[in-house]
Amino acid sequence: MVDRAKILDAVKTAIEKAPKRKFSESIDITINLKNIDMAQPKNRIDETILLPNGTGEKTGICVIGKGDIVTQAKDAKVDLIIGPEEVERLGGAPREARRVASTYKYFLAETAVMPQVGRFLGPRLGPRGRMPMPITGQTDIRPIVERLRNSVKIRTKDKT
Repeated sequence: MVDRAKILDAVKTAIEKAPKRKFSESIDITINLKNIDMAQPKNRIDETILLPNGTGEKTGICVIGKGDIVTQAKDAKVDLIIGPEEVERLGGAPREARRVASTYKYFLAETAVMPQVGRFLGPRLGPRGRMPMPITGQTDIRPIVERLRNSVKIRTKDKT
């Protein structure tokens, strides 16, 4: 078991020893999990963690729905809003559906359109780990969008 001080010290050392670059750098942390069978779904990690100060980058968020959800999404300044008829159109345009799935990090979908999303966009969103979070019609999505903008997704690979 590694304690928090050792991890923070290692990150600080990596930052200090890195040569100066003419671009904004990032740090990736790789953690090896030993003696855990990742083929078992119960052992996998797929979590969204809220960061106190965010990541410093713009996070793409897409909302799928109609009516009040669309109004709230506009108020929250969501990057893309897709209606139910647009979901069906994207199902017939795999290249554009792949682009949408790769461009946006988080997806929120009204529960009424979730069957359409699963049928038409599921093959593009599922493998990327970006299936939408279902939201009901009376849910206020503004706090959800704010939380997602300051979050990072942590996910383990399934067989490594």
